[in-house]
Amino acid sequence: MYKFKKISIIATVLVSGVLLFSGCGNKIKEQMDLAIKHLNSGKYNEAKGELDGILKEDSSNSEAKLLENIISDFESSKKLYDEGKFNKANDEIAKIPKEYSNYNIKNDVEKLKESISEKMNEIKEVDNKINDINKLINNGKLDEAKKELDELKNKNLTTDESNKIKDLENDLNKKVDEKNKEEKILKEKKQKELEQKKKVEENSKKVTDKQTITKKKEINTNKNSKNNKNTNENKSKPYVYVNKELGLQMTIPANWKGLYTIKSDDKGIYLSVKHIKSNPNLRQGFLFAVTKRSKMDDESIMDSVGRKRYVESNGVTYIIWGGTGVTMGDDNPDWGIYLRLSREKYSVAETVKAID
Repeated sequence: MYKFKKISIIATVLVSGVLLFSGCGNKIKEQMDLAIKHLNSGKYNEAKGELDGILKEDSSNSEAKLLENIISDFESSKKLYDEGKFNKANDEIAKIPKEYSNYNIKNDVEKLKESISEKMNEIKEVDNKINDINKLINNGKLDEAKKELDELKNKNLTTDESNKIKDLENDLNKKVDEKNKEEKILKEKKQKELEQKKKVEENSKKVTDKQTITKKKEINTNKNSKNNKNTNENKSKPYVYVNKELGLQMTIPANWKGLYTIKSDDKGIYLSVKHIKSNPNLRQGFLFAVTKRSKMDDESIMDSVGRKRYVESNGVTYIIWGGTGVTMGDDNPDWGIYLRLSREKYSVAETVKAID
């Protein structure tokens, strides 16, 4: 009798366990079905709620874990995308298990992938544009760089891109300021040169007028003197300077006698005012030079002297040039001579040619 009761109790426990396990299994299945339904309807929070319940009952449920990872990775990627962190969003979406394609969440995942791809392409395009603008700035094409920069600023930019644009704008403004300063200095320099040139011309005119008056007096005084006339004719005979080494010659006016110096070397000929009253060590009074033309020369700072710019001799090309501005101070004792020879140097430069 005791043995029969014991067997009955064990049987009852086993049947109850089977019924309980069967009930739990049915409940998990119902929760899974509901979770999948929410998932396919886009109700991801509700789906996660059901999946959490399943995992509390059965922590090893692989399907529940899979679906929860799909939702979690998708939402994490979506959050990063909304925050403008597109590279991280792209990394996160790549973690979504491939089984997502078996559920309706596939549409949202694919749409998000497409959006991320578009944004990354836009970022790449903006980065390329930023590099192009940076090159324009470095190459001194500031107006073009500003135009491109203004167009880029109107686009929808990320925080990183906005910071890069701000740095570019600062660099551009700095370059523009430097350019404006250089142009201002150059303008002031040119203005000063023009003023000096005008002053030289005015002083030269005064000297010329004075010389003209003096010459008229001399002509009137010696008009009836044949001997004086012959003497003047002999004095007016010009001097032909010849440099055989360079194969060049030029004609110096007779009234320049004793007022100039000519020096030469293997590169050319140099004509200057002779220091009569002033100290030769001042190295002032340069008039013009005739030198071998070289690719190393910056001809933009070699002022032309008259109409003739180049002359050729023995297959070598020479350039005729003078200094820019005034090469002697107006406080120099020989200033008057310098003004006169500076005015007349153009006709002298015209006579430079190869030796006859």
